[in-house]
Amino acid sequence: MREALESDSPVTYTDGTERPITTAKMFGVQIANVYAIFPKLGEPWVFGMHQCSHPRIWTEEEKKLLKEIGRRISDGLSSALYLRELQQNEERFRATFEQAAVGIAHVSPDGRWIRVNRKLCDIVGYNKEELLKKTFQEIIYHEDLDADLDHFRRMLAGEIQTYSVEMRYIHKNGSIIWTNLTVSMVRYTLDDPAYFISVIEDISERQAGRSGENQTRRPASASAKIGGDWSAGRWCGTRLQQHAQCDPWAFGAGHAANRPGPATF
Repeated sequence: MREALESDSPVTYTDGTERPITTAKMFGVQIANVYAIFPKLGEPWVFGMHQCSHPRIWTEEEKKLLKEIGRRISDGLSSALYLRELQQNEERFRATFEQAAVGIAHVSPDGRWIRVNRKLCDIVGYNKEELLKKTFQEIIYHEDLDADLDHFRRMLAGEIQTYSVEMRYIHKNGSIIWTNLTVSMVRYTLDDPAYFISVIEDISERQAGRSGENQTRRPASASAKIGGDWSAGRWCGTRLQQHAQCDPWAFGAGHAANRPGPATF
């Protein structure tokens, strides 16, 4: 078969020549004409014609016909292989899109949801049919909308290629969902945007934890300013988180005689 792969014309195998019939002889093959085809995708293939009744001489016209048949088979095989790869890629994309641990969406230049995955539906509380009837502007928290639209316009104008921001969405039940939003764009041509790709990660728990830390820090900071050297934590001999157990006057500010003064709120 190596000879066929290296030749640009059909190769003939028959007994009594330098290319005798070998393995195929056990099947009664007397002569074979083999031609290699090279589809535009994947490995080369080999096809051929054989005759079992008796050896024969292939004419040049027959060889040309075999070569033309091979060319057409190669074209058809290329189309079939392209279609198979397209289907496999589509299946991989669909699996990645639908099973991703973050929300993913395709958004039109006018803000309509074109395609959304299950995780995004879970994040905002709408099913797919409900969400596809809305625009992203309808479910973004109003205080964040102008900033997002500005990024949107800059991307359409070609000023930026991608952006990532913290964004609040309004859940179907009315609650606020904190997310990390990353957006990029697919274009048909430089001046013809196709759609935006939005990746949306729910960070509500992280944001709640961050808010909790800030709430914990505020009393410590305030008491340090109010109490000076005699902060509530020092006077009560306990941690700042235990302010509720301190005497009310211990939150005052005073330095006279090294004692805290009465409350001066």
